Amino acid sequence: MAEQNRDMSRELNESFDDVGKVFENHFKYRHLNYQNEVLIDRYRKELVQWFMNGASESPNPMTSVTQEHWYSLYLEKRRLEQHMIYVSYEAFDKVFNYMRRNPDDTTCTYKTDGKFLTVDINENTKLSRSFFRNGMTIHHEECTKRMRYYVISSKTPDESYICLNCGAPTTYQKLLDGCDYCGTKYTVDQFEDKVCALFSNVESNETREVGKNVSGGVIGAIIMIAVGVVIPFFTLMPTVYSIIYYRRELIIFAIIIMIFLLIIKLGLIIGGIAVAIATQVHSDKKGPGASSLVKRDIRRTDAAYCNEEFLASLDCKIKSICYANSYYDVQNFVEGDITAMINSLQQAIICEPGAYRMKDFTTDDTYQYLTLNRELYLTLDTPSGLVKEKRIVKISLKQRRDHKIKHDVSMYRCSGCGATISLISGGKCEYCGNGLELEKYDWVITGIEYVNSLE
Repeated sequence: MAEQNRDMSRELNESFDDVGKVFENHFKYRHLNYQNEVLIDRYRKELVQWFMNGASESPNPMTSVTQEHWYSLYLEKRRLEQHMIYVSYEAFDKVFNYMRRNPDDTTCTYKTDGKFLTVDINENTKLSRSFFRNGMTIHHEECTKRMRYYVISSKTPDESYICLNCGAPTTYQKLLDGCDYCGTKYTVDQFEDKVCALFSNVESNETREVGKNVSGGVIGAIIMIAVGVVIPFFTLMPTVYSIIYYRRELIIFAIIIMIFLLIIKLGLIIGGIAVAIATQVHSDKKGPGASSLVKRDIRRTDAAYCNEEFLASLDCKIKSICYANSYYDVQNFVEGDITAMINSLQQAIICEPGAYRMKDFTTDDTYQYLTLNRELYLTLDTPSGLVKEKRIVKISLKQRRDHKIKHDVSMYRCSGCGATISLISGGKCEYCGNGLELEKYDWVITGIEYVNSLE
């Protein structure tokens, strides 16, 4: 219990530190707001253009996204084409909130988790799209959603840049001329900010760290403690009355009531504290608090860990598995036979990852190992039409402890000759034949299976 209390105190202090960093970053990087809004506008236009026009198998025809994100979009469009479905976007535009003093309701949250600066952008977006097959509309969506975009900035928290090969911090110009430490040269586009993920299932993502059982337990504990604190005031009335009129029987009666209420007070306060501790223990072992504890353990092992970048990368991998035709499509970031999982998802045409729970993190001399559960909101193309379905998967991952710093802004490069490697080509260099060893840079999925509960 003492160890548990120390963990709770540490988590509380870290939470206050995180809140302080959010406010600090808001003022420090707010000059980038306009730049990021321009990036999101470009992203929306390119996304609509990509789905409405013919497919392209170039490494990344969208200038606003990382290759990993684009690859999941490529597989999604290919899946739609295999089902002979065409998507038309009538609207995918930012919506201004005229009820507020400032009509622009976009929020940009800057975080300096890990080695790079990340931006979490939320804004109301009008979504209107139709799904056609053989010239007939089979489904239509029209709504206003709170879209969430993850942007990976090329800057570090101190606004310098990091060599993608050796990790040395330096200036933008020096990286273009050649890193002072390893000599690697880069092109301008490799250090442009990119969108690495889009979440439209906003309810699941905004509440992914909140559990109903945990929040209910906390509220119950607060009520118990509050009632316990207020109760003594009810003893004042008979006590004051007995003193004013000096009636012995009332004084005795008041003392008895006071003792009785004080016992109830102590019971409620102790009970409330016990409920709060029990709720936290349950949360740490099974609920959303487990994610915070696991992330803390990861950061102790890996100073470069960034949760936003990790989630964005993981969602791209999950979507790629969802839309894959075979193991060949995902062999660069999956180890082991997942043919059964791929076959079970052949009807899926839309995949939106939702809430997650990190379950376990361990290390050995070579690798880091992570296990988590993730909700998937699927749109399935069935004989009876498009059907919405929720599934939960358990995912096991590993990454080398001595991994190089992964920067999603860059293209994948061949370690042999430096040429661009496309995921479409199976992660093989078309010039020298070297394969992409992603585990040196990123988490690799070692297992994925269906489970019954997020917890």
